[in-house]
Amino acid sequence: MQESEKRKQEGRLSHVDESGKARMVDVGAKVPVHRSARAVGSIRIAPETVELVRENKMKKGDVLTVAQIAGIQAAKQTHTLIPLCHPLPLTHIEVHCRLTETGVQVESTIRCTGQTGVEMEALNGGQPGAAYRLRHVQGRRLLYGNGEYLSARKEKGSCRMSITLGSINISERKGTVKTPIHRAEVYEQGLKEDAHSGDWHRMISLLGQASVERFEKQMDRNIGPGEFGENLTIEGLDLNEVAVLDRFTIGGVELEITQIGKTCHGDDCAIFKEVGKCVMPQEGLFARVIRGGTIETGQDIEYHPRDFVIRVLTVSDRVSAGVYKDRSGPRALELVKAAFASKRYHLRTEYQCVPDEQEAIEAAFTAALNAGEDIVISTGGTGIGPRDITPEALAAVAEKMVPGVMDHIRLTAGARKPNALLSRSACAVGSSTIFYTLPGSVKAVEEYLQELFKTLDHMVAMLHGIGH
Repeated sequence: MQESEKRKQEGRLSHVDESGKARMVDVGAKVPVHRSARAVGSIRIAPETVELVRENKMKKGDVLTVAQIAGIQAAKQTHTLIPLCHPLPLTHIEVHCRLTETGVQVESTIRCTGQTGVEMEALNGGQPGAAYRLRHVQGRRLLYGNGEYLSARKEKGSCRMSITLGSINISERKGTVKTPIHRAEVYEQGLKEDAHSGDWHRMISLLGQASVERFEKQMDRNIGPGEFGENLTIEGLDLNEVAVLDRFTIGGVELEITQIGKTCHGDDCAIFKEVGKCVMPQEGLFARVIRGGTIETGQDIEYHPRDFVIRVLTVSDRVSAGVYKDRSGPRALELVKAAFASKRYHLRTEYQCVPDEQEAIEAAFTAALNAGEDIVISTGGTGIGPRDITPEALAAVAEKMVPGVMDHIRLTAGARKPNALLSRSACAVGSSTIFYTLPGSVKAVEEYLQELFKTLDHMVAMLHGIGH
């Protein structure tokens, strides 16, 4: 276990040594991987200055462009500005400064291939760097704050290590030891001449060599290729990191993961009958064929993890104008992250706020749909007031409405609080995106998400044609 992970589990700070003194974390043992982070914040300036910037009438020229450059420069200098930060080989810095009614919103995205994350670079580029330039604008009133680290990503792939196809195994019957072969044809329903091939979501089974070796150590027994009934044994990657909808390419063949683990065959499983235990129910993966072709043992494999993107969209005139602090949106993000902490997805969350304007709401929904995001959770605008038009915006974008889940929540809540029946919360789908429009109160967000999470996995599977 990495020292940093051990400290995290024990609740200790990573930048403090055993004696309580500051230290720089040693990341030398980590393998360089692709990393990215995104942060956003706001800088409030005087209203009259906002207009001068908007009309480009500042004496010092194009303020936003210079602020953008300052933000980029600040991100590059993070390790010299913030104690204990590592110098990193940044490969991409993107800073956007957008004028709002109350000031400037600054968003930064940072990428690198390195041994530690770039969250601090994203925060530093998105706020202090741009603020340094903006403080020189006309007018003395400048409030720098509301900085928020939104998301980080560690991309897993061939850069981590060499991933290869250790073995190919087939059998005439299910639940039996499979026979190793050197080469196989992959067609639209799996491996030719294998019992698991067919028109279903578990066409090909995969098992990591790391899982096999762990089992061998536990049972003090050597395990041969195909003994667990796996079609493919993967070397160089612990498949416990892999999530549903991730993909593997082996030459021209492409597979998509559809299921993690399975029900044990029990006495019908050859390895279970022999040793009373099997690894496939917990650590085996199952895939469907996206593109067929020929595969051979020893062939290189590319792993393509897929981000599972959940966008929280706050719909509020007051929050959008900066006169009211959003509470329901951040709470929704907290609940999403907590619910997905135990799930096998590569979660990436996004946050956005728009006013109660149907055009703006539709645009946000449409952008998420076109980007292939998985879930959009909006808060606000579901009542019967004159500005409550979120359900109408959703209806204009969605392909299918799913009324049952929201009806159930309304009826349950309405039994305790009749006013809850006035909510027009909605659930819908478009392509592979799930939309939930929730009321704007924190209490309602908590109650709704508690119920919605119960059917979420099944909805995702249905939309992707997995196991239904």
